[in-house]
Amino acid sequence: MRWDEGVDSIDLFYRSAKIILAHGEGVADVPCELNQQTRHIPWWLYPNVLSLDAPLLAVLWMYVFAEVWGLQYVEGLLAPVLALAVWVIYTMDRLVDVKIHGEMLQEPRHQFHRRHEKLLLGLVVLAVLVIVGSSLRFLQWSIIESAMLPVIGLAAFFILSVFSSGTGRVSYTKNVIAGITFAMGCITGLLGLSARSMVTSMMSPEMVCFAAICVLNITAIDFWARPRPRQTTDDEDVVAEWSLTLPLLVVALFALLYKYKEGNEASRPFFDVIVVCCGLMYVMNRMREKLGPDKLRVGADVILIIGAALYWLIRA
Repeated sequence: MRWDEGVDSIDLFYRSAKIILAHGEGVADVPCELNQQTRHIPWWLYPNVLSLDAPLLAVLWMYVFAEVWGLQYVEGLLAPVLALAVWVIYTMDRLVDVKIHGEMLQEPRHQFHRRHEKLLLGLVVLAVLVIVGSSLRFLQWSIIESAMLPVIGLAAFFILSVFSSGTGRVSYTKNVIAGITFAMGCITGLLGLSARSMVTSMMSPEMVCFAAICVLNITAIDFWARPRPRQTTDDEDVVAEWSLTLPLLVVALFALLYKYKEGNEASRPFFDVIVVCCGLMYVMNRMREKLGPDKLRVGADVILIIGAALYWLIRA
């Protein structure tokens, strides 16, 4: 072993000791930075690590809503601007997490953002300049005006993120704000091209179902990723199981109700897709013990991608 490797090992031991003293963690809970740095990231995890999955979801569902609401025209620049904006938001969220919680966060996406913090900050600044410049230059002003409400929701989300306790518990308030804000962001550009208001659109059955799925998606990811107590009673396991199963059941029943009550040729496949997404999330929740947190995180987003693709298959 070279002398510098010995120094690195001593430094790692010193920092691990500080974490134990500061947080009262056991030795098994201390992040092993040496192993994490050499951990191989599988190819299927890179879209999540690079924050590319959320922009894809936003664009896919934007076009789904354009079809459901019968919009004949969608500005070509709207999709790349939306994708770039979502990428900026997700990247900044992870950079903020890394800045606040530091080495306590050892997921691959947080490690990547910690190692490339300066590069990512530079890309975020560049992306913001592109978004602002292209929006002011090419997009209709009504589209920009419709983005004000999602911006308010985004500000509330980051405020909660900054003041979150970081105890590992599921933050339901933050997840509700994040899910609703994501849903609003997907339709913001469409509202600027139509006569629909944000309030009317958010109260529509389609948006209620989609916002609920987004909230459950984010909450499920947090629920699956949180450390599980070493000893749990049967009652606690039942409560944990139904904390996600019951909302999924309610959303699926709500979608079926509106499919047969107010559905039309364009919206009926939408409600079918919502039911399928709820069913897939239920199956994944049942299999959470067999899948690791990385597969569960990717799988939750893949379910929404499957849902958007399935809508177009049904409509074809």
